[in-house]
Amino acid sequence: MKRLILMIVMAVSASSLFCESLNVNMFFKDKDFDAIKEKTIVSRMYIKFDARKESTDLKIDLYKTKYLNVNSMDYELILDEKTFLPYDLNDVSKLKFYNILSSFEGLKGMGYYSRKAGKVEQLVTDCYRTDADGKKITDPDNTEVKDYSVEYFKQKDNKFGTLKYKSELYNEANNFVLINTCMDSIKFVSNPGEYVVGTFFIYDENKKGFYMYSIYLLRIRSEIFIKGGPLTVSVISFSNRLRAGTVQIAKLVGVDWSDKLKIWKPSTLKAGKYRNY
Repeated sequence: MKRLILMIVMAVSASSLFCESLNVNMFFKDKDFDAIKEKTIVSRMYIKFDARKESTDLKIDLYKTKYLNVNSMDYELILDEKTFLPYDLNDVSKLKFYNILSSFEGLKGMGYYSRKAGKVEQLVTDCYRTDADGKKITDPDNTEVKDYSVEYFKQKDNKFGTLKYKSELYNEANNFVLINTCMDSIKFVSNPGEYVVGTFFIYDENKKGFYMYSIYLLRIRSEIFIKGGPLTVSVISFSNRLRAGTVQIAKLVGVDWSDKLKIWKPSTLKAGKYRNY
């Protein structure tokens, strides 16, 4: 009987969680707001084992929502970013923003700061919408904002090659949530569904803009890439990828953040001054 009561309580708690409306305080702390006032993009990095000593955090907890119900223990690499994107929302601009988020051709040509090259290079060489079977189709010009839509696209980048993604776009009042999930496996790294990039856009009517929270999740199944040695990946390289997406979205709404593509200074990182522990 006690077990049954416990199960009911847990079910009610979970139900309450997933009925909770989006709120900026789900993702932002007081220190984040202070940093954003200085027009900063707050970035954090975590990778299991941290063999290269690049993680800024010992862990990054994930706030579970009905849009993204994940467990931080399921991923070897977790990154996130927090910022404020100016945008005056009305009926016309809301539809425009919705079309920007649902247009995949707009991602083609996205640049990022290459740690290895030491300069900005092209990250996404091609990107286009497909049907569920992978056939290329044209981005539509939506005439209404839907509460939920699911689409597919293929993206070719300079590291992973061409991968198929499922893109889920949610609208809740003036808030938006975009969840892109890789439907292909990444050789020696992850299985389908284990590479996810999500962005929450929470609108502030007084400030006229979106608080943006972006999360990057990746399973790394082979420990040769994270335990140390010549094949150990740099978490900075992945963080630069996440920043590229933030800058590209800003560009598509008319905000130039191209000077923010470079995040980490090697000397500052080596001195441990980015660490939050």
